[in-house]
Amino acid sequence: MNRRVALVALLVGAVAVPAAAAPSFEEVIRAGTARLLDRDLAGAERAFAALTDGPAAFTLPFFRGLITLARAEQAEDSAPLLDAFLEEAAPAFEAAEAERAARPRDARLHLFLGMAWGTRAMVENARGHPLSALGSLRRALEGFREAKALEPDLADSDYGLGLYAVAVAEVRGWRRAVVALLLPDGDRAEGEAALRRAAAEALFTADLAAVALMHRAVGAERFADALPHTERLAARFPGNPDFAYLLAFLYGEMDRHAEGAAVAERIRGAMEAGHGNYGPETRPRYLQLLGKLAMDRGEYREALAAFERAYAARNARFEWAAAWAAARAGMVYDLLGEREAALDRYRQALALKGNDLAHAAARRHLEEPYRGRDRPRP
Repeated sequence: MNRRVALVALLVGAVAVPAAAAPSFEEVIRAGTARLLDRDLAGAERAFAALTDGPAAFTLPFFRGLITLARAEQAEDSAPLLDAFLEEAAPAFEAAEAERAARPRDARLHLFLGMAWGTRAMVENARGHPLSALGSLRRALEGFREAKALEPDLADSDYGLGLYAVAVAEVRGWRRAVVALLLPDGDRAEGEAALRRAAAEALFTADLAAVALMHRAVGAERFADALPHTERLAARFPGNPDFAYLLAFLYGEMDRHAEGAAVAERIRGAMEAGHGNYGPETRPRYLQLLGKLAMDRGEYREALAAFERAYAARNARFEWAAAWAAARAGMVYDLLGEREAALDRYRQALALKGNDLAHAAARRHLEEPYRGRDRPRP
């Protein structure tokens, strides 16, 4: 499953609930969301179980569905779990719409619906139902706008509105014409400004806004902008390997080699301690990171050794890491002037099921040798 879809799908866990809910219920939602971001799915399930009784019990199927989506991110075949989410969460949508009809001026209920429909749109799009996804996205936008109109200081609305604005603004090709017919346009700059407000002020979605800003900055290779968000998230959620690996990558890209090595050492410690999210199947990812950090330091033979070990340790779940290892090994061989070895590694990368960016780097450098400073994104 597309990682960005999976991450955005988790966003709903941080929203507020109808105004009738007690503060203790809001604490339950925050706790469950924190466990999701920390990849503690059992902890999230325990937190959300407190929704069994009370005025917001109708949301429980949806929050349970979020745990299903989190599992989908780890699955080799995510399609059955994505379909399970749509079925599992359906009662919450029906009940929430009925609640909105009864309480049309409840800003936080509108916010919940905006987040819920937004997540549903992401899943529908991932399952190849673009028209249904556009309809769900329209309903999400309505929820965000209504929440903002009713409670202007609720910065969590800015999170949803910001995500919508940047996503729609960046649609390209024939899809843009279709989207323009069905949805209001978005503005990238306004969307990022809204995300920054949410990251600074939101009650429930501040961390999730930081995730969105982090990924946008990394995608644009604005590594200095991405670093503060990544440091914050890696510190708050040490159980989530994605934050730790990205933090080490950024330190390497910014020539902060000692800090990158320290993060890699923490990852190694988690692997040796048997942390569930750092299990032995993650070894190709770890070895690829060691190679990348050595490559950033200019220690090319050390980098090659790590890349070769990552490639040899490949498995179905982390085949993308082995593809990156092969592509980057080719880049190192190019820097060493060993073009035939470089070509062989690029072909290895393309033979694997891999990251689109790794494949793009391999194809590019099959045609033109890598000269350095063309740093591929993670």
